[in-house]
Amino acid sequence: MEFNIVAPRFMLVGGGTAGRIGEILAKFGLSRPLVVTDPVMVATGLVRRVIDPLEKAGITVGVFSDTIPEPTDTVVVAGVQHMRAGDYDCLIGFGGGSPIDTAKAMAILAMGDAPMSAYKAPFAADRGALPVIAVPTTAGTGSEATRFTVITDAARDEKMLIAGLGALPLAGIVDYELTFSVPKRTTADTGIDAYSHALEAWVSKRATPFSDALALAAMELIAPNLLTAYHEPQNAKAREAMMLGAMQAGISFSNASVALVHGMSRPIGAHFHVPHGLSNAMLLPAVTRFSIPAAIGRYAEAARRSGFATASDSDERAADKLADGLAAWNAALSVPTPRGFGIDPAVWQAKKELMAEQALASGSPGNNPRVPDKAEIMALYDVVWGANSGKDLRNDPRLAQPRRQARGRDRRCGRHRSRHCALAGRGRRRCGAARSGRRGLRQSCGRPHRGRLSRNRRRLRYCRPLERRRCGEGGDSGVSRDRYRGQQRRHPACQQPGRDRAGRVE
Repeated sequence: MEFNIVAPRFMLVGGGTAGRIGEILAKFGLSRPLVVTDPVMVATGLVRRVIDPLEKAGITVGVFSDTIPEPTDTVVVAGVQHMRAGDYDCLIGFGGGSPIDTAKAMAILAMGDAPMSAYKAPFAADRGALPVIAVPTTAGTGSEATRFTVITDAARDEKMLIAGLGALPLAGIVDYELTFSVPKRTTADTGIDAYSHALEAWVSKRATPFSDALALAAMELIAPNLLTAYHEPQNAKAREAMMLGAMQAGISFSNASVALVHGMSRPIGAHFHVPHGLSNAMLLPAVTRFSIPAAIGRYAEAARRSGFATASDSDERAADKLADGLAAWNAALSVPTPRGFGIDPAVWQAKKELMAEQALASGSPGNNPRVPDKAEIMALYDVVWGANSGKDLRNDPRLAQPRRQARGRDRRCGRHRSRHCALAGRGRRRCGAARSGRRGLRQSCGRPHRGRLSRNRRRLRYCRPLERRRCGEGGDSGVSRDRYRGQQRRHPACQQPGRDRAGRVE
């Protein structure tokens, strides 16, 4: 298997490491930084955590503090003008995801005179005018470790995904002590954002063994500590775990990409100014339920690693527990629905089709295990409008789930009338074509019949109307074992395992 690995050249992780920013600049021969931050960081004095040690080292520091939440291309242009007016050799993005994303976009935009929209995906923005050093103050975006930045086109109300090595920070400082003062609402939103990064990287069609390892590690850190960090802001252990998990999730999705949640989330933020992490949280349970049938094993493993399910749970049960657990998080963290956020329902309906088109255009839905079309994305927007648990999608005919690809002993009989065959898992519903026995242990032959199922818990023994046996354990010799009598019998009309007399594969 061939794949790429993309990550910053240097990461400094630990409590109090923000004070060592001067060491990183010296390591790379940099001495004229421009700090890109926001007014809140300046007003609270938190930005002094990096300015003071630099000034103490005799380094003159410039500051651009006009960034805004969900940064726009107009803010990036203003930042580039400020940058060009000074003699700077690097940018320090300090704050949440917005200041860091702004710093990345400034470095890319300063390469030429093209507008920001010229760099949006699928364009590969692999060059930046200045290196970026990222210092996050929230445990969520993972922007300190990714090759992505998201900027809103103010004229078109479109969130543009910009991807490339030009957006990859040269270095990063991950200091969990910077998060002690983060408000509870921001802790919740950024925490779910970090978890969604890990989950979507894990189920992404572009996942690699490298991204998988980091995604699982991130989920194991974030899931048990999110609520603790929310309710106990000064809990150093929980804050440290969240910060490390967010960084691991960032590296993971930087190499595997995100999927449908983020694709649908960006238009909500652009049109209705919903914070990015919050819009992800609104969508996560419903999109997870929609996607489970296409990657049930992966979602089940995510549930087990996150503590929502146990090793004894079947994949079907574990995946359901994951979706239920995400909905429970939304309730515990007071995540509103779009309606509860105060969005005008008429405007939501009017923009729904445009949002679906913009989501598809971003390319992220194409990485999802179950790739939706525009109609399905519009239906998902309807589902989350008034209830973000996602349970309503089961009753929405527009989101009918595809038949699951059963494996091994859980094969479908081919004539079941209910949504789930008794042999495939939940409900033990009878299929209507054969008598079903204990769940998951017996199979029907796959054709209309009136015969009975064998009681050896493994294979069909006999099907009267078709008068054929399943070879199963025989090879090309056509020999199979009758487990009732402990004998071997030759089936002259069936020379290969799993074929009937006409040679059709069962």
